[in-house]
Amino acid sequence: PVAASGGADGGWHAFLALPLLYGGELTGVIGLANRRSAYDARLVELLTPLASSCAALIEAAGLRSGRSAARALLASQEQRLRLILQTAADCFLEVSSEGLVTEWNLAAEQQLQATRAEALGRPIDRLVTFREPSGGPCGLLDYHRGADGLPGPPREVVAVRPDGSSFEAELALWAVQTGTGESFCALVRNISQRKRLDEQQRLRFQSETLLREVHHRVKNNLQIIASLLTIQSSKLADGEQRNVFLECRERISAMSLIHDRLYSTRNYEQIDFGDYLREMVSLIASSNRPAGTEVSIDLETEPLQVPVDCAVPLSLIATELVLNSLKHGFVGRERGTLTVRLSREGVRCLLFVGDDGPGFDPSSRNSLGVGLQLVEVLVGQLRAHREVRTAPPRAGTCITWNT
Repeated sequence: PVAASGGADGGWHAFLALPLLYGGELTGVIGLANRRSAYDARLVELLTPLASSCAALIEAAGLRSGRSAARALLASQEQRLRLILQTAADCFLEVSSEGLVTEWNLAAEQQLQATRAEALGRPIDRLVTFREPSGGPCGLLDYHRGADGLPGPPREVVAVRPDGSSFEAELALWAVQTGTGESFCALVRNISQRKRLDEQQRLRFQSETLLREVHHRVKNNLQIIASLLTIQSSKLADGEQRNVFLECRERISAMSLIHDRLYSTRNYEQIDFGDYLREMVSLIASSNRPAGTEVSIDLETEPLQVPVDCAVPLSLIATELVLNSLKHGFVGRERGTLTVRLSREGVRCLLFVGDDGPGFDPSSRNSLGVGLQLVEVLVGQLRAHREVRTAPPRAGTCITWNT
């Protein structure tokens, strides 16, 4: 306590500050002033029980306010948790130790096909049973008996509804202590779609691996055949026979290049035919350029994704047309131009191969040679249209088809 006397100018005559202590901690202060006589130790002693009572009341009021705030916070957290559980994507179940349902969220209503009102208070085994993927059905609580009361990792099970329908699921089960005893909480996650996607991914990986290996082997085998034809042609003295072998080699090389593209890009459904055509024309022209003639290549292509079943016949058609132009379009000439175009307008695609030579004259060569017969067959397979342009300077063949 602190006591003080006032001055003679009409101020305080006396003042007492009495601390309020509870458990040795200061909870407040009582201030008294202007007592006619001075404050003394005897008065302080008389007021000590009152100060102790006031301190106890202040402490009690603080505890009550704290408990109210704690209860409000707890209720808010419980409401928040309930909303989370009710709107969770996984089924949330709470079951008493007797096996009766005490909680059932919206996901459980949808996945297990029973409303919350229908589920509460009913035995869980009448609403859903579980079984191991390789075992027989059993109740929900059977999965907890070997867990020593500890929550374990989710396990894969099959959830079976009363009508016999089922779905693959992950089950997490744990025990909780309540005011009335023990209960069990479970999260059931439907993983049927994930399992299907995993299986599709596995099959796709197997298919892609197999296709990659097939394309790799086909490409290698075609390259071996092309090499054998090259070796065999070198042993032939007759020029016509040698040309037949070399033309067969170019056809096989064109198909091999398709598989090389598929293998390198890892896209086994379609290829960029414009990119392929640029490489193919360059390879054929470099090995079949007419002797004594300077051949320029005028090549314009657009990016064009072509399915594999369309790319192979197109590659053979382009090979035949390029070979035919190099063979007949530059005879007796010092220089000339080979023209190749690939374009697309909407669903209509166009492939043109020609040259600036004298043009097509049916009377000067066999218009139904092996190469052109092959082109006719392949055009029919593609359901395409072939147009022969005989007038220079753009004599050649135009192939059109729809995607």
